[in-house]
Order: sequence, then C-alpha cells, then structure tokens
Amino acid sequence: MRQHRATQTCGRCGKRRGITEYTPSAWGVPGQYCRGCRQEYLHGRHATAMNLQRARRAGQRLPREHDFCVNPTCGTEITHLRRDAKYCSRRCRNQVEARKLAAAREAKRGRPWVPTSTGCETCGADLTERRAARPNGAVRFCSDECWKEAYYGRPEWPLERRDYNARFNFSLPPGRYIEMVQEQGNVCAIDGCPNEAISVDHDHRCCDGAYSCGRCVRAILCRTCNSGIGMLRDDPALVRAAAEYLDHWDARTRSPVAADA
Repeated sequence: MRQHRATQTCGRCGKRRGITEYTPSAWGVPGQYCRGCRQEYLHGRHATAMNLQRARRAGQRLPREHDFCVNPTCGTEITHLRRDAKYCSRRCRNQVEARKLAAAREAKRGRPWVPTSTGCETCGADLTERRAARPNGAVRFCSDECWKEAYYGRPEWPLERRDYNARFNFSLPPGRYIEMVQEQGNVCAIDGCPNEAISVDHDHRCCDGAYSCGRCVRAILCRTCNSGIGMLRDDPALVRAAAEYLDHWDARTRSPVAADA
C-alpha cells in the first residue's frame, strides 16, 4: 500500500496541515486543498455556475476582462458567457499557444525568428495566406525547394553535416569535429592537403570497425591517408618498413649505376 506524508501544504491557503485534514480521492490520495479551502472552492464554483445560468436565461452578459479575442489574427467579439475568456474559440487559443512555443523554441536555439517581410526568403513569393493558415505563423519559404536551397546552400552546412555524422559514428560531443578541423587549419594531419580533411581517424585496437567510443579518436585525415594507415593495420612498424622500402627503391632508380643498367 502506498505511504503518504504525515503533513501536507494546502495549495489554496498555504498552511501545512495534517494529512487527515485533506479529503482523499477514490484512489486514497490526499487532495490538493484542505477541507475548509475545498468547501470554499466548491461553493465559489457553484455560485459562478449559477450566475452564468441566470445570465444565460435572462439573455444578459456579465462584465468580462476581454470583449474581443486577443488573437492578433482574429479580433472577433467573444460571444460566450465566461468572464475570464480571452479567446473566441479553442482554435484561436491553440494558435496563440503554438506561436509562444515556436518563439520559445527559436529563442532556445539562439536564432529567434521575426518576420522581416511578407515574401519568401529565397524567391520572394508572397506568404501572407500561408502564414495566416499556419497555427504559429512561422512560415519563411514558399516551398520545400526554396527551404532546401536556403538551408543547404549555407557555407557552414558541409561542416555541420560532418559534425552531425561524427557525433553518432565516433561519439564526439557536438561541435568537437568543427573544433578539430579549425585546430588543424582545415588540412590533413599527415600530408597537409587542404579542404580534404573529412575523415575521423581512430585507433582500431580500441574500436575495431567504422564506429568509435570517442576516447580513441586521434585526428582528422583525408580519405587517402586514412585508408592508407588502415591498410597497414595501424602498425607503426609496417609504416616504417613501407617508408624504408620506398626510400630504397627511390634511391636505386635515381642512382646512375641503376640508370645505366
């Protein structure tokens, strides 16, 4: 059986009372208000309902805070009899709440969206009707093609895509791949070729395969260097032997005796 605390704070008066001062629910859970506050709440709710019924029968309107819908895209007169009503319908309320959520989401991402014009940000087409049809009104493009052109055409998109892949394939924290590329000067860590440092190199003795735990990541290499040390099984002895082999045959081909032979 579930055990409850001996005392509890009333959600209406704020006083801490014994658990026996609260009316339990059908599941045995103590209520939010103490018995006295619960009676006051029910009496007030009943009186409000009776006043609304009397006003409805007499065809009267009780004074309210808002006579018109507070939705900026609506503004129609409120016809129902709730005194605390702010919207003319549930649809208007959902539209305002959706706009608030969208604004909070954009602010959390650090890029708050504010409509600067009525046209598409890519082709300039008019978006007045599309923004009025959307619950939150956050429409920036007229089609998916315009959105893709604007999003994937950004100069920082290639690095962002590689950083996203590195997060899941190599367990790197967000933004770590971009930091490593910038620390290396956007070049390969072995041969220094520019604009090709796209592969994440990791120690295959720790994680044998295409994925890494993140602790064995070494540097950013180009595809050629990364494939080369992988073919040599990440063994420094084999890499040195291959270098000596190339130096030996390079010296023989360049020597005059070998050339005469």
